[in-house]
Amino acid sequence: MSVMVYHKTQCTIPDNPNAAISRDEWNEGHEIVDASIPVAKLSDHTKPVHDALAINADTLDTHDTAYFATADHTHQGGSDGEASVVLTGNPTTASTSFVDLAGLSFPVLANSTYIIEAFLIWRTSNTTYGIGFSFNGPANKTIACHMTTITLTASTVYLMNGSDYNLPNATSGSALATGTNYMAVMEAILQTGATPGNFQIRWRSENASGTMTAVAGSTLRYRKVA
Repeated sequence: MSVMVYHKTQCTIPDNPNAAISRDEWNEGHEIVDASIPVAKLSDHTKPVHDALAINADTLDTHDTAYFATADHTHQGGSDGEASVVLTGNPTTASTSFVDLAGLSFPVLANSTYIIEAFLIWRTSNTTYGIGFSFNGPANKTIACHMTTITLTASTVYLMNGSDYNLPNATSGSALATGTNYMAVMEAILQTGATPGNFQIRWRSENASGTMTAVAGSTLRYRKVA
């Protein structure tokens, strides 16, 4: 690995951004750890290009600065603690009251706040009847709200708002065709109290004659924010 250390002031900038700079080409007072190093021109500074940098502190005095590339840097551990649950089966329901949508849940801690998104792919067996979505969670919560947008046709959506578990007690309008994949998107906030438990997506059919199917690949995404 090539590392360059040089004084902040009186720097000589090469005309060729890919030039190999020899020791004699630098002004007095500049220290080069390697005699020949690849460099790239950056504004009024010259910086070495490499994937990683290790600098011995003994090579730097109080006036020296090391410049290095950071474009390849990545953070470990995911994005802000976000996690996902992906539905693997194709569960069905013809229940006219809310029931669990098996496979789309996650554990929640006490005295915590979660923001949640659910991307729900669904089908109907009967275009006469609609579908409903909500969620459930542990007792003693302080906030349980969601807004769900349900696609019915290429140009028609149904907006559903719930201010508590298992609400609203309503279903969408009917879909255009049977056996077609439609999309519903839920955005929710759950703020738990002293009781931990599980966040659980729930769903229902408008009529027992209409069987609803949730399609594998539907995804629940969540993040604990407080």
